[in-house]
Amino acid sequence: MKLNLGCGTDRRKDCINIDKEAGMGIVGYDLNELPYPFRNDSCEEIHAYHILEHLFDFEWTMRELHRILKKGGRLFIKVPHFTSQGAYQPYHIFYFNFDAFNYLCGELETTSLDNRKLFNLIHRKIILLKGKWLHNHLIEPIINLIPRIYESCFLCYLFPAKEVFVILEK
Repeated sequence: MKLNLGCGTDRRKDCINIDKEAGMGIVGYDLNELPYPFRNDSCEEIHAYHILEHLFDFEWTMRELHRILKKGGRLFIKVPHFTSQGAYQPYHIFYFNFDAFNYLCGELETTSLDNRKLFNLIHRKIILLKGKWLHNHLIEPIINLIPRIYESCFLCYLFPAKEVFVILEK
């Protein structure tokens, strides 16, 4: 089984498309309602594109996604980068940086309820706004070579990002 959470108008033919409001090809479900109505280890793939920033409890949501993923299953995530104009919308609860998912991969010590490693980090990158050749083909690859330097100095405000893309594996 494959899930496309918070799909909006981005319905995927190979997934169960889930959004708050039901519609043609969309299962209606409030993703703030935990636990999700799926069995343990039942999903081989989950797409969560621009939904995590809307949910009330990020940590429990991530634990719930871990619960329903099969071993070896992959979680594809896109979230707004903190320099994105879209990050600060009134309906966004969270915004993210390059290292936002590190503690779920055992890379940081936390004060969370459970410090165990949930996922393996497969891939992550900062994505700039599309449409500018210089940004997308020259600056974006350089930024992803030095993401922490980019985020810790003026570069992230000179070349603001759109989103962070992450692939996690259970």
